Amino acid sequence: IRDDAPVDRMIMEQLAGDLMPYQNAAEHRRQLTATGFLALGPTNYEEQDKGMLRMDIVDEQLDTIGKSFLGMTIGCARCHDHKFDPIPTRDYYALAGIFRSTRTLKNYTDNVAHWLDTPLPLDGNEEITMKAKEARVTELKQKIAELKDALKDSQTFALRKRKKPIDPAELPGIIVDDTQAQQVGDWTHSEMYGPYIGSGYLHDKNTGKGDKTLSFAPKIPTTGRYEVRIAFIGGPGRAERVPVTILHADGEDLLVFKEDDENIKGLKFASIGTFRFEAGGQGFVLISNASTQGYVTVDAVQFIPVGDEAPATETAKTAAQSEQATEDPRIAELKALETDLKKLQKSSNPRPEVMSVADDEAPEDSPIHIRGSTRNLGDTVPRGFLQVAMRPEAKRTAIPAEDSGRLQFAQWVTSPQNPLTARVMANRIWHWIFGSGIVRTTENFGTTGEPPSHPALLDSLAHRLIDDGWSLHRAVRYLVTSHTYLQATESPDPAGLRTDPENRLLWRLPLRRLDAESLRDALLAQGGNLDNRFGGQNLTAEAVDPNDQSIQNLEYNHPFDDLRRSVYTPAFRNTRHPLFEAFDFADINQPIAQRTTSTVATQALFLMNHPFVIDQARRTAGKLIGQEKSNSARITATWQLILNRPPAPEEIALATDYIDSGLSGNATAEDERDQWARLIQTLWSTPEFRFLK
Repeated sequence: IRDDAPVDRMIMEQLAGDLMPYQNAAEHRRQLTATGFLALGPTNYEEQDKGMLRMDIVDEQLDTIGKSFLGMTIGCARCHDHKFDPIPTRDYYALAGIFRSTRTLKNYTDNVAHWLDTPLPLDGNEEITMKAKEARVTELKQKIAELKDALKDSQTFALRKRKKPIDPAELPGIIVDDTQAQQVGDWTHSEMYGPYIGSGYLHDKNTGKGDKTLSFAPKIPTTGRYEVRIAFIGGPGRAERVPVTILHADGEDLLVFKEDDENIKGLKFASIGTFRFEAGGQGFVLISNASTQGYVTVDAVQFIPVGDEAPATETAKTAAQSEQATEDPRIAELKALETDLKKLQKSSNPRPEVMSVADDEAPEDSPIHIRGSTRNLGDTVPRGFLQVAMRPEAKRTAIPAEDSGRLQFAQWVTSPQNPLTARVMANRIWHWIFGSGIVRTTENFGTTGEPPSHPALLDSLAHRLIDDGWSLHRAVRYLVTSHTYLQATESPDPAGLRTDPENRLLWRLPLRRLDAESLRDALLAQGGNLDNRFGGQNLTAEAVDPNDQSIQNLEYNHPFDDLRRSVYTPAFRNTRHPLFEAFDFADINQPIAQRTTSTVATQALFLMNHPFVIDQARRTAGKLIGQEKSNSARITATWQLILNRPPAPEEIALATDYIDSGLSGNATAEDERDQWARLIQTLWSTPEFRFLK
């Protein structure tokens, strides 16, 4: 916006920036970042109906795009033909096919879904250096994984040769023995086949299938990722598909493992996978004999920390303390590799990533979901666009089978031939300048929205926007230099009020309220401590795990104590800046075309009592006291700063009396500052400060 990038280009990049050509790495980064627009919806990542999750994401994308760029309530056609506008359900699913063929999540199988993290390209030598580092990291991780697997195999073999029981303390990680498991059903203790961990192991006697479970609950000392391994006594006649349920910090997984083995009879470990567990959490591993054929044996469950939580000494603990007293030389090699990996990872910042989208590897058309149900499917609809917004003579755009159609859709949305986008954007600019659009329902140009007050003017502004290369700067300049904008907000003409009380004919400039962001910026600016730095992050956000307690604490306990312009203030879904909460900040969970405005007591109370306002008032007072020596000069400077006009004589008298009445003969400099601060807060509470005239 600062560089006056064409509006159509910005829309294109938000819809399909990842598919557009680019000249350099900087342009590519911007385009990839822009598509985060499609990924930032209020997604329920824990939704277990994955078909519903996928369609809910598509519906949110279509609803937001429709309201933002086309002025259409497209989402109303998800379940049936639109009741008021000419949008048939077939058109909805023609568009849905485009966004079903767009990957917004990593996959639709994880218990808790995750957005798509897209690595960003770097410039020149930075990219070369980063690629070399990433290749080396990949190589080291592969070698470490291979060594750990080999060590585990040799450790298991060494343990199997032992004659005496294995002390759980000898094993790496956290061991939950069968004696600590919560039993349901009749399990039999056995010591027949050794070695085993602890005092023996349990088996189900190959009876009571579906009636027996063992629950293993670890005491996790440190939040992190742990490899889960199940120790059992393998051999012939054992079950082939033993069900196991893992409850971890990110949800619940149901898996199976195999115990039957014709070749090996004795202690074995089955690696179930790696999961995140929280310290002091409620995680557990539940092993069942449901639907199994053969004996189910269980000895223990092992939780081995991985990543930074798993030093080589812990990984190799079994071999080091086994009956084979000599240390395996691979342990030293593993230690060295892990040390090299940590040094390399800490040597420079990781490659930056953005929340983005990408085309699906296998694009496909979408079937109609009858009544919106993912389980009641109708005809498949070819991917395409809204018929109502296409000229009769326009040819239907063919979407190649290997493409999602998102790039073609973005081109159609921003085409000068599209009858909606330029009008919607011109109307939105008018709304920003005058407080109300020519079409007051800026997100709804359909029959349920309001008709334009000046349709010919809207058409003219739309044509002008296109002819000016979709320049936002030129459009704004044209409006703010117009006679309409230069009018006063108060008019002495009573005929206007009598004829047009809502001011739809703009016989005076509409009175507009300062929005929450402008109000906060004004308070900071008058206190002289507004941070005007341009660009950059206002939060330290590395690899964000939405289920990480520290990330949740960041949101719910965020202090909002920075001094940067409000455009950089974090917009959390569940927590807002207290000033934003009081002064009608928009709900960020849905597209809001026009904010509600309220006049409630909490706003006045906020300006009187909130520590943020009091602090800014004291800073403003200190600045004015330092600049002016006499009370009359300070009063004039205060009015000029806050209300942009000199005070009237009666205002000077009132302010003088107020300042004098609050100060005694032995008042300190701090008392004087606070008295002036209270006067400043009074002016901040006036409509003259909070409204634009």
